This record gives sequence, structure tokens and C-alpha cells, in this order.
Amino acid sequence: MLCDVTVGLRTGEIVGILGANGAGKSSLVRCFAGLCTPDAGDVTLDARSIGALPPQERARDLGYLPQREPLAEGVTVREYVALGRAPFTGWLGVLSAADQAAVDAALARVGLAAMGRRNLATLSGGEQRRALFARTLCQAPRFWVLDEPLAGLDPGQQWALAETLRALRDAGAGVLWVLHEPGFAERFCDRVWLLAGGRVTHDLRVPDGLTAEALGETLGAVFDDPTCRDGRRGFVTVGAALRGG
Repeated sequence: MLCDVTVGLRTGEIVGILGANGAGKSSLVRCFAGLCTPDAGDVTLDARSIGALPPQERARDLGYLPQREPLAEGVTVREYVALGRAPFTGWLGVLSAADQAAVDAALARVGLAAMGRRNLATLSGGEQRRALFARTLCQAPRFWVLDEPLAGLDPGQQWALAETLRALRDAGAGVLWVLHEPGFAERFCDRVWLLAGGRVTHDLRVPDGLTAEALGETLGAVFDDPTCRDGRRGFVTVGAALRGG
């Protein structure tokens, strides 16, 4: 449950959300995506209540990648990725040449160009996760809201996805993502929100505000922050912080 949360996401920035299990991270991104209604207050997009926006209009501006999604049955990878163009194709769902090009580009960007004709169900979990990301790429939203997008990906694909998010930020998008890797937060985020007990306890600028002490207080772990070869910190977990009961 969230309580007394007042935060905002701007275009041209990446904001990471870190917190222990049950801290409210998924609830927060679902509110941002307009999938749940707060008991008090409001979530707005361009000064309009996000819950009042027509779904198609909202989908043109905001892309949501859930932590998990039911598997679409009997569709190819390409057909699944092409669903990201639905906000632009109208009720008939006919893809224009520009839509087809967007699908091609998205598949290539996540490394699935050769798998477009495969049944989605035959892909590995990590490949299905990349297909979901490609579907959101096709949507081309101004704002991205992602719940643990790195989950299930191998290290190389995690890095590639994070680089893609940075490229989207550089092109003017606003990105909000839940992650569990402080090192990725330090390297790729502009700000980090630390959540505990349903509250945003810290809104930190990166890199200076993100410290091992702040992470330890929030995540219940002891962190070291050795300097990497490029001068950045690594945030290595070195122990658990025992809390009194």
C-alpha cells in the first residue's frame, strides 16, 4: 500500500525505483500507468487525470511493461510485437508500411529479427521478455513505465536493454523503471527513488546522492561502493543488515 507519495517524471530523464520486496514498487508503477486508482490524490499526464484519458490516447503517450503478462496463444513473435502499433492503426488493425517498418526495427533492436515467424510460445522466458519490450518499442511512447524489465535476461541482454533505455532518454522520452541492481541505477539513471513501507523515502540525484548508506537503509543490505575502471562506483553487496524485531 502506498502512502503520501508525491513524485513526478519528466521527459528526458531516467528514474529508477529501488526497494525491498513488498515496498510498493509495483503498486507505484501501476498507478503511473493508470492501472489503479489512488484512494486520495491523482495521477496526471500533461495536467490531465490519467485515469480519465481514453485508452488509445493514453497508449500513444505512455508505454507500460509489466513484471509478467499472460502468454498470448497461437501468435507469432512478429504478430505479438505488432500489437504495439494498435494505438495508431484504428479498429481494423491494418498495418501501414510505416507500421511494418516500426515492427522490423523493434525486432532488430532486441535481437529477435530472425525469430519473427516463430510461435511466441516456443521462445525462452528471456526471449519472450525481449518480445514484450519490442512491443513497447513499437508503441513509441513519450513515457515508459517498466516493472523489472531486466528480470529473466542474461547479463548481455540486461546491458543492451539498459543502453536502449538511455538512448530513448537521450531522444527525449521519460523512463521510469523498477530494478534491483544498484549498479545499473548508478550507471543509467538520472534520479533514484528509494521506497520503504509504501513511501518514497529518498529522491536522489545520481551519482552524488546515491550512496551505500542510503541503499543499505532501504534495502536491508550492506553495500560497498568500489570504484570501477571508468571511475564509477559498483555497489557490491557484502552482507545483510540485520533489523530488530
